[in-house]
Formats: sequence, C-alpha cells, structure tokens
Amino acid sequence: MENPFKTEKTRPTFLTVLCILTFIGSGLNLLSSLMSIATSKIATSSGFMSMIYEAMNQSMEEVPEAFVKMMDTMVETTSKILENGVAIGLSNTILFAASLYGAILMFNLKKMGFYIYCVAHILLLFVVPVIVGFNVFTMLGIVGSLIFTAAFIIMYGVNVKHMH
Repeated sequence: MENPFKTEKTRPTFLTVLCILTFIGSGLNLLSSLMSIATSKIATSSGFMSMIYEAMNQSMEEVPEAFVKMMDTMVETTSKILENGVAIGLSNTILFAASLYGAILMFNLKKMGFYIYCVAHILLLFVVPVIVGFNVFTMLGIVGSLIFTAAFIIMYGVNVKHMH
C-alpha cells in the first residue's frame, strides 16, 4: 500500500536543460580526451613543434623582444601540452566521466551529483596548469573555463533545492 502523504519530486525543466547541456558538453569533451590520449604520441614524434619553432625564429628577426618572448612561452607551453598529452588526456577523461556521472545523478534528482559535478569541474580548471606549469597562457585558459564553470555551478546550485 502506498503512502498517501509522500509526494513525488519532479525535475524542473531548467534542470533538465542543464543536464542535457552537460551530457552533450561533457560527453564531447570525454571523447576529445580519449582522442588526445590516442594521438598524443603521434604529435610529439612527428617533430611538428620543432618545425614551428624553427620557422618562427627565422621570421622573428625584426619583431619586438617582448613579442618574441611571448611567442616563445606559447610554443613552449604547446610543446609541454603535447609531451604530456597522455597525462592530460587521462586526467580529463576521468574528470569528464565524473562530470557525466554527476549530471546523471542530478537528472535523477540526487544531490550528490551536484557535489561530484562541482569537484570534477573545479579540478578540470587546473589539470593543464598543474601538469604544464602556470604561465600567462594557462592562466588565460583557467579564466576562460572559469566563466562557464561558475555559470553552470551557479545554475545547478539554484536547482539543488529540488534534489534529495
């Protein structure tokens, strides 16, 4: 016999939309992370970065020194990202899988999903800088990602009251 006083929680439309956006975004990023693991060795073994660095040095003879230093940092950062592609890809794969799991839990109105999602996305902000090093380019990546991360955490946070 059912309890007549028990009310069934319903998922708000806004939460449904957020979860679907997370399924799409985290799902695509999960696939991208897996692809980066598979292709990282190809990118580093091809000598692609050394060719770019050599071409850049030849064309930078009359460019201001500050710009040359900035380009050197960019090439060095890109090179480190390629060298550490497996570690970055594996870390991102685990964290995007956690994000998807959190979204599935939130879709089913489980509050624990919110916490899993938050932790995963906060850690995702720091994967590349921790592995590659903090510099102007990795900090720009954090700031750019932080905008979306904060927006989604706030929007999910508004819906936590509907979860149990």
